[in-house]
Amino acid sequence: IAEQTIAGATSTGTHGTGGVAAGLSAQIAGLEIVTGTGEILQCDATQNADVFDIARVGLGALGILTSLTFKVEPLFTLQAHEQPMSWDEVTQNFDQYADENNHFEFYYWPHTNSCQAKFNNRTLDAPEPLSKVRSKIDDDLLSNNLFGALVKVGSLAPRSIPAINRICGKALSERTYSDVPWKVFTSPRLVRFREMEYAVPREVGIEALTEAKNLIDRSGWRIGFPIEVRHAPADDIPLSSAAGRDTVYLAFHVPMDTDHREYFGGVEAIMRDYDGRPHWGKLHTRTAADLAPAYPRWDDFLAMRERLDPQRVFTNDYLETVLGQ
Repeated sequence: IAEQTIAGATSTGTHGTGGVAAGLSAQIAGLEIVTGTGEILQCDATQNADVFDIARVGLGALGILTSLTFKVEPLFTLQAHEQPMSWDEVTQNFDQYADENNHFEFYYWPHTNSCQAKFNNRTLDAPEPLSKVRSKIDDDLLSNNLFGALVKVGSLAPRSIPAINRICGKALSERTYSDVPWKVFTSPRLVRFREMEYAVPREVGIEALTEAKNLIDRSGWRIGFPIEVRHAPADDIPLSSAAGRDTVYLAFHVPMDTDHREYFGGVEAIMRDYDGRPHWGKLHTRTAADLAPAYPRWDDFLAMRERLDPQRVFTNDYLETVLGQ
């Protein structure tokens, strides 16, 4: 995703992919927050450290973030290699690919045996970006315009979706290029969709994905969007989806005009069985009562909320659902 607000991205635990690349919130070195009582707190590892510890993923429930300071490093170049792969090849070698590459992810096309794998690694070589023509064809024409048209066809004729997915799985060819990180990591998203993402322990990630695939195969649903698979290391932020455990992220999508409830509900039941944690900024049906056991430091967060916003100045319907009143 190319455009996000920085406070929203960190407050909901936005992440990328990679074995040593923890989520964006884990890169915060300091923050300033205006609490529900009107107090302005400067927070880092040495001052108001208890607030800093928890507020890095605060859901907007603790106050207004007015300043964020990030840990940064000198600019580097990423080499991107993308290629079609089979389901068996990707899933059987997932741990190897995840461990041997700086940033690995893949997309699985439901109703097919096709995946698109992405390997991003740092390089000391000079950047060799895609030509403007190749970029236009791949990222604009194929990934957005053609895909958007095929999604519309699938919405009008759901029975065509398996065939469409097979076309999509073959349309994206192998390519290698290198560029500055933000040009490799981000891409325009012109096709609107609904999304649910779950974080499960890495050791059961492929097993959970396989169960979701099997559910789709036997359900009769027609799913026209790929399933996105990423991973990240454990972090120490209480309400982070990667808190205390290496994590695999499984993201499920449907077109914006599609009723998502049956598909997302069926998959969500599987994710619960694998101790899954939902992305705070995406669709899910979890409530405070059943979220609490998924986070070992849940009570620490609630205590901090009570301290910083005792009058619930910043509450809303969503926060009352996921955190309680």
